[in-house]
Amino acid sequence: DIFRTLTRDDLLEYYRTFYVPNNMIVTVAGGVRVDDVLPKIEEAFKDFRPRSFPLRVLPREPEQISLRRVEAEYPTELIRLTMAYQGIPVLHSDLYALDVLAMAIGGGESSPLYRDLYKRKGLVESIEASDYTPMDQGYFEISALLKKDNVDAVAQEIRSVVADAQRRGFAPAELDKVKRQTAVTNVYSRETAGSMAYRMSMEEAFTGDHLFSERYLEGVKAVTNEDIKRVAR
Repeated sequence: DIFRTLTRDDLLEYYRTFYVPNNMIVTVAGGVRVDDVLPKIEEAFKDFRPRSFPLRVLPREPEQISLRRVEAEYPTELIRLTMAYQGIPVLHSDLYALDVLAMAIGGGESSPLYRDLYKRKGLVESIEASDYTPMDQGYFEISALLKKDNVDAVAQEIRSVVADAQRRGFAPAELDKVKRQTAVTNVYSRETAGSMAYRMSMEEAFTGDHLFSERYLEGVKAVTNEDIKRVAR
């Protein structure tokens, strides 16, 4: 209903408000020379003038003190289950440990969520864990697809896997493997010039550091098993 009420004038007003030169990042990646490309950028943007624009201020979500459960029905064959927990913004120091935890419990065929719920018990069609960390408070979530209505049984199994991570974490060999997987995923997202430019732009916009990925890799390497148990709790 909200989208149906939007008009062309609404879109133009949004564009004129936020698409201003001083709210823009230009990123160039690939086999280029600064001396060649910088004059071209300066020429392309020579007539741009800074303009004021609204600052981005969002209220912080209140701390959650109890479980919230929401159910909705759709005419589909599969049931979708998401268990989400209030998380952190991208610049929080627990970013690295939570990313590694997500990979450890639900980031591949050797992870306990996949191994136990999909492979051994056949309770789900698919399952994964992820750590979403935007500029503001994010969330840690575990998502699954089910064919039959065994949501409560699956939720209990998921809680069991989380409780195990809280209690014992992961053996040194397991943790080293997961840290490598987490780092490799990050590196793969920068394989091409286009993806490199995209990542650097996003990191400059969201963290103020276009080389944030380098710090990220160091942070992942430094994660310990005690960190894993602490963030899981």
